[in-house]
Amino acid sequence: MNLEAEKTFDFELWVEPTGYKFFASSNEAMRSQLSSNAKLIWRVTAKTWDEAQRKKNEFLSLCDETPSASMQTGNININSRTDDISPIIDLIKSHYKTH
Repeated sequence: MNLEAEKTFDFELWVEPTGYKFFASSNEAMRSQLSSNAKLIWRVTAKTWDEAQRKKNEFLSLCDETPSASMQTGNININSRTDDISPIIDLIKSHYKTH
């Protein structure tokens, strides 16, 4: 039995007027390149970069708005869904209503 925990990494999705930026949370070089009006819109934990990219693409496929529209409104609109991820979508919607 392998008692060693699997290593995971945290990633962040930011929106700027020029588009989205996605990088490891520990990447201070990327963070320092964000514009002063960049907004953190999502975080994810994944075992690999490829897994993080898949999760990011799935998240963005739920979004109605373009990056510039997200910057103007200060939030992201999520399409209505009735499948098994609807509780996650409700959580995302409630987060943006309170921030």
